[in-house]
Amino acid sequence: ASISGYYINSLLSNRSGDFTFASEKGTSMVASKRMNSFSSNSGNVQSMSILKEQATKDQLTIRDVGYWSVSSVIGESHIDDIGEFGINLTVESGLVKGTVKNDFPFALKDIAIWSGTELIKLGNLNPNESLEVNESIKSAMLLPIAMSNGINYRGYGSPLKASDLPIERKNSLLRMIQMTEERQKQPVIVAYTEDAIVPISLVGSRAEMSAINVLYQPFTPNIIFSGEFYLPSSAFEVALTAEDLTTHIEEMNKNKFEWFMPNGTYSYEWTVPTSIPLKQVNWTELQLTNANASSTSLEIYNHFSGEYEELSRGRFGKLMVKDNVSQYVSENGKIQFKVNKQAIQGHDHTRLPELSMKGVVQND
Repeated sequence: ASISGYYINSLLSNRSGDFTFASEKGTSMVASKRMNSFSSNSGNVQSMSILKEQATKDQLTIRDVGYWSVSSVIGESHIDDIGEFGINLTVESGLVKGTVKNDFPFALKDIAIWSGTELIKLGNLNPNESLEVNESIKSAMLLPIAMSNGINYRGYGSPLKASDLPIERKNSLLRMIQMTEERQKQPVIVAYTEDAIVPISLVGSRAEMSAINVLYQPFTPNIIFSGEFYLPSSAFEVALTAEDLTTHIEEMNKNKFEWFMPNGTYSYEWTVPTSIPLKQVNWTELQLTNANASSTSLEIYNHFSGEYEELSRGRFGKLMVKDNVSQYVSENGKIQFKVNKQAIQGHDHTRLPELSMKGVVQND
């Protein structure tokens, strides 16, 4: 199997002059240069770098690097036939069980299952080693990657001291995955390696190397549903459309619950994961939280009566349905809401409510 991704290779030089990087085919290079008080260099970074494309390798020369300045090479890399995670995991009754194998030719550290905003830590593996998994989870299934807001262990927040820097380097890589894979529909296995796996090197100079790489691989676990289960908001697909098709709406920070949306009426549709055996489920509870009562009202579509019904707010602004819940879920797993937004001050920012559900699988 192959791996693809982005990289950044930074050089902190203790001398001035030209530095040349070489990369193998499949790895692109673009220069990025940061000046500091010791460097008098100025000008466009492209004019200070020269890229030479060759048959088997490319070379990028960064010119006039200043004393104790930082110059970086960034790009994409595709590496063929390097290996993969061997994943065999099953979810049943709040537990994930099975094995994860390291089929890469290098050691992996801090292997984890990334489900929703949670990292389920599993351990370390040398090449060709496997580990047994037997971990509890909070919902009926492993979830796609979800954005987390302001949580330090996902890369947000500044390091306070030098010892925090290695952790912060790992966190910044997790944050990049969050930003690029926020619409991923599967959980992932994630791990780090301190081997310099990107095929790029410094030509004609000696350098101490400190590498950190994050590897992640989406997977589809085997899910066995039985008895009671819980679906958090991150398990659902969500779609928002304006009744007036000329209305401009936009997600905030790639968060499917925070939107720029002017006053008006909207369709707010949730879709149950396709892995749920809908014909065997008796839905027992539907709950909405974080509803903005000051600017929005909410109705839910009853598939039995064919009409929308107003939802009344309970304690702490929660909206709860515990009776005849299944009549609000269509045969193909859709829960349909109508949102009416009428903000007095006309502010476009709106926090939409988050849906969670409980059900019971009735096995034949």
